[in-house]
Amino acid sequence: RFDVFEYLVVRGHVDAEAPRKSWDTLQGTPVQIGGGFVFGASGAARIVRTIKEGHLVLHLLDAWVLPLPAEALVPA
Repeated sequence: RFDVFEYLVVRGHVDAEAPRKSWDTLQGTPVQIGGGFVFGASGAARIVRTIKEGHLVLHLLDAWVLPLPAEALVPA
C-alpha cells in the first residue's frame, strides 16, 4: 500500500519562518522545514502561503518536495 499523504504530513506545530529544523513525516522519513522553505531528498520548495484553522496548519509550497528520491516511489 502506498499513501502519498503519509510522505507529506508531519506531526506538531511547524513554524515555517523559524530556523530550519528536521521533522519526520507520518511515514517516518526526514524533511527539514524552516526559513520559509521545505527541504527533502527530492529537492526544495518555497512556502508561499500558510493557512491556519484551529489546530491545523497547512503550508502551501511552490513545488512538490518528497522526503525520498522520486525513483524510490515509482514501482519497478
